[in-house]
Amino acid sequence: MGASRDKKMRRIAEMTETAPSKKKEEKTSGYNKKAVIIAAVVAVVAIVVLVFNSSLLYRYGTAVTVGGEDYSAAEFNYFYSSAYNNIYQQYYQIFGDSARQYMPDTTRPLSEQYEDESTGTTWASYLESMTLLRMNTVTMLCKNAEEEGFKLSDRAASQIEESFKTLPDAARSIGLRSVKGYLEYVYGKGMNEKILRKCTRMEALAMEYSTYRAEQYQFSDEELDTYYDENLANDYDFVNFRRFFFSTTPADGEDAETAKANARARAIEFQSRVTDEQSFVDLAYEYAADDVKATYEDPDATLMGGYGTSLNSAYYHDWLLDNQRATGDCAVLPDPDEETSMDGFYVVYFIDRDVNDYPSVNYTYMYIPVGSVSRDAYADDEAYYKAAADATAGAVSLANEISESWSADPSDENYDALLSRYADSIGDSDTVKRDGKYDMSDNVISWLFDPGRKAGDVTVLDSQYGNAYYVMRFDGTDIYRSRALAKNEMGSQAFSDWQEEVSADYKSTLKGLMRFTKKIPALGG
Repeated sequence: MGASRDKKMRRIAEMTETAPSKKKEEKTSGYNKKAVIIAAVVAVVAIVVLVFNSSLLYRYGTAVTVGGEDYSAAEFNYFYSSAYNNIYQQYYQIFGDSARQYMPDTTRPLSEQYEDESTGTTWASYLESMTLLRMNTVTMLCKNAEEEGFKLSDRAASQIEESFKTLPDAARSIGLRSVKGYLEYVYGKGMNEKILRKCTRMEALAMEYSTYRAEQYQFSDEELDTYYDENLANDYDFVNFRRFFFSTTPADGEDAETAKANARARAIEFQSRVTDEQSFVDLAYEYAADDVKATYEDPDATLMGGYGTSLNSAYYHDWLLDNQRATGDCAVLPDPDEETSMDGFYVVYFIDRDVNDYPSVNYTYMYIPVGSVSRDAYADDEAYYKAAADATAGAVSLANEISESWSADPSDENYDALLSRYADSIGDSDTVKRDGKYDMSDNVISWLFDPGRKAGDVTVLDSQYGNAYYVMRFDGTDIYRSRALAKNEMGSQAFSDWQEEVSADYKSTLKGLMRFTKKIPALGG
């Protein structure tokens, strides 16, 4: 009996140790479930925080959809930054170094600065609208290029890759250690070289395709001539003339009415004595005041020339561009028989009107700048002048070196190779089609329009400002300059009409992740 009881007691003890009561089991099970839920919530929060603090949302989430194409916040920011830079470049072309004063302060958020205070448009909202417009255009052009099998040129692709080699130096120039940090400073969080390459190639493809498409429109010579005569002649014809000015500003002790009458009489007298161009030159010297007479010893002192557009503000604009105007015509302007608020009278002599009926030219060039030399960096003038001369000699030597290599093989392939080899020294390069003579310096005109010039000729030309040299290849002549101007404008208009029609199908749809856009450190974000 005692052994049997001990056995039972051991069994009860084992059951007590290994099997908790049901009540205790239920309580413990509840704690375990709560612990699992809390751990899961903590994990989710950690993941969300990790994602928000990383670049994943900026690179892979959709911020905007354009024509069925999804763009991330990083991609949107690329076009946003480009929109800012494009606007700045437009201002720079007009205002030069003063362009900055027309742009927003990049040390402050763009959302706090007005682009147009009268409409309440901030710089942030203005740039957003410009960005979406550009994204619509680029998306549309790239899709159409792809459908037509049009691909980015090897030259453009090579230039893009060359530009990527400069990123480390660009980063160091603003005190950043990595390209990643530089890209996120310029374009915002999430930007990397892969996204930058994609966006840059898209813009380059869109640009090349738009040029290609505009070139495909064909017009007859008659259509081009008619368009030029009716729409462009008064803007692009180049007028050569001479002028001499009689001021109505009173001399000491002279009243305004007397001064005006004397100026009027002298102008009429001058004009009545003109018999030909040389007589105009001689009379200018005769009538010039003593303190400026030396100026008119130069026969070209009265010689003028300009496009119709450059003469718009002149009193003699309409007279010069009258289709009945003939060589030798001479007049006093404004009309001396009419009242005028002008402070004097011009005597104007018409020489000729260039109607751009000459073959335009095609050429390719590389621009070699002379290294900048600061006077402050040198102890005396002698050292400074020597450094400046050395910088010029270095640019000349480099230009001659490139020219010699290019002359030996004037092919496009060698041109691309030279651009790559001397990328750090070449300031600019381009191929120009159907250009005219009046936008060039005299030495460039003389070389390009030399009757003996042959396609493939290469030379070095100075910029005539002493700050750069051109290595230039002549690519041949093309259609008349007047027809080239008409073709450019008619083709651009036809392309714009097509683009407007096709772009109607490309709408922008903003997504939730737009809230992560426009936070760009370089633009105050």
